[in-house]
Amino acid sequence: MNNVKSYPLLSRILHWLMVPLLILQLILGFWAAELPIGFERFFWLSRHKSLGMLLLFLLLLRMFWRFIHKMSFLLQSMSPLQKRAVTIVHLSLYACMLLMPLSGWLMASAAKLPPGFFGLISFPALIEPDNSLKDIFNQFHTFLVWLFCFLITIHIMAAFYHQLIIKDNVINRIKFGSRE
Repeated sequence: MNNVKSYPLLSRILHWLMVPLLILQLILGFWAAELPIGFERFFWLSRHKSLGMLLLFLLLLRMFWRFIHKMSFLLQSMSPLQKRAVTIVHLSLYACMLLMPLSGWLMASAAKLPPGFFGLISFPALIEPDNSLKDIFNQFHTFLVWLFCFLITIHIMAAFYHQLIIKDNVINRIKFGSRE
């Protein structure tokens, strides 16, 4: 496994571009879900869906970039157990970031309200309208959101652990201004 000093610039840009967008997406989703059914809820959920489609696009770009630029996030100094844990958390984060917008798209399709992109593009429904499927995808979407929040907490705690306890400067690999 390599011990890169810094991830490529596009990797860092995509990471730090997605961070505030994901935070906004979580806030928007939690907030809009609590609004009473009506225009305001519809308006904010449509923004939530648009942002979800943007995040899906950015994630696919990020995954493609990672595929063509093989990078290891594992350190040689990590134990086999730590390497396994890091791999599981990273893969789970990527799975959540992929499945959250897809389950949202399926839920919206089943509700006969497929997503658009800020009024510029309309995406097709992935399935026929079906209230029972809408409820299933809603539950799956909600589960993924809470799992994602848990995984992000682990990810952030691990970053602080490496920076403050181990002091191996692993966080410098994702920071800007830390190129060799």
